[in-house]
Amino acid sequence: MTQNLQKPDYIFEASWEVCNKVGGIYTVLSSRAHILKDEFGDNLIFIGPDINPDKENADFREDKRLLRSLKKAAAAEGINIRTGRWAVEGNPIAILIDFRPFFEQKNDIYSRAWNLFGVNSLQAYGDYDEASMFSYAAGMLVKCATAQDAFKEKRIVYQAHEWMTGLGMMFLKAEAPQVATIFTTHATSIGRSIAGNNKLLYKYFHGYNGDQMASELSMEAKHSVEKKAAHYADCFTTVSSFTDRECRQLLEKAADVVLPNGFERSARPMSPVAQSRHILLDTASALIGEVLPADTFIISTSGRNDYRCKGFDVYLESLAQLSARLREEAPQKRVLALIEVPCWVKEPRKDLLEQLRQQNVFSLNDVQYCIVETNGALSVLEKPEKRLPNAEEAGVVIPDKKLETVVISDGKLLRESLALCQSSEKHIRKLLASNQIAIEAVFLMTMDGSGDYRIIRKEST
Repeated sequence: MTQNLQKPDYIFEASWEVCNKVGGIYTVLSSRAHILKDEFGDNLIFIGPDINPDKENADFREDKRLLRSLKKAAAAEGINIRTGRWAVEGNPIAILIDFRPFFEQKNDIYSRAWNLFGVNSLQAYGDYDEASMFSYAAGMLVKCATAQDAFKEKRIVYQAHEWMTGLGMMFLKAEAPQVATIFTTHATSIGRSIAGNNKLLYKYFHGYNGDQMASELSMEAKHSVEKKAAHYADCFTTVSSFTDRECRQLLEKAADVVLPNGFERSARPMSPVAQSRHILLDTASALIGEVLPADTFIISTSGRNDYRCKGFDVYLESLAQLSARLREEAPQKRVLALIEVPCWVKEPRKDLLEQLRQQNVFSLNDVQYCIVETNGALSVLEKPEKRLPNAEEAGVVIPDKKLETVVISDGKLLRESLALCQSSEKHIRKLLASNQIAIEAVFLMTMDGSGDYRIIRKEST
């Protein structure tokens, strides 16, 4: 018996990370987009959330000419979208959905999800509502597309990534069953939660029940929508044999297909290795206030800002073990360890800028090194082109006047000060005589090492 594999006419891929970098799914989708684009052209359409409709999105290049009829039909259904292209290799079509208007329908949507699919949203909190409204809007958008002439009678595949898009996928399948649905989990939400709560996921793996752990860890809503989506989709996929084990145990559903995760090699920055090393070492040197040698060994990890689930705890422990070995085997070896995580730092700290201004530095671009001392003070070294030249650099000879010292105070000679200004009592008395003033009449007399002096008389009574 042979299988007749049919190529879809259109592929819609929905993810919270389309044109919205959060973690690894962004890398997976964006790095392989050009391969799918080469195969399907503009019949490949990504759907993502319009997080800030009123602000510019660096990942999105709006093109109002694309999918005009779909945009008009969607608006008639209360679905507001922007069309354009994802600014990654291949520049595939991307649709961003403004999901905010659907919050008014939230309770009705959750009620229908319970009645139709058994999804329990009663304990929903935090990002569940945002993701679910986006998910629902994305599913209804594709349902709307099936009624358009361009999409009628076409073979359409809708791939939903992670629990954040599962709800909409189920509604789409219920209301437009002609669309083939794929649900992909990159890691189960309850598995992440177990690991993130300091529980040993794999040591006691076969003792975990997904529903029970979801109740214990307040993950009922996310686990519910993920589990139901896995069972309800036409095809359930995951990204590794490890996550397939999680799915079997925690979702009670094995993946129909395991699609190993990864990213396209061409997605790597194309800068030469030496240049990249120089940038990393220069940046690190500026941060720690110490110039790192060119042969520094660089170790790095990256991912979403999730301490346990992304293994940063294991990474730090391994660094501690490496440090202990190097102290014994290669104490001179320098190692630079990096954790490269996007943390949404939007601007310099205001207290840092204030301390820079107090040192007459008004632009961060003028700073070469900036070190916070142990007492909290800021030490700043400006870039060479921004520093004022000193006398030596300017070729100017400035006489050394030494320290100005008080030699007479309130009519009394301070003999211990005479050596500091390279003078003597005899010389001081000679100067007073030339000015026709007695020592008792002097309120203050100062002198520097070059012999320059200043006399302030006592006021007459």
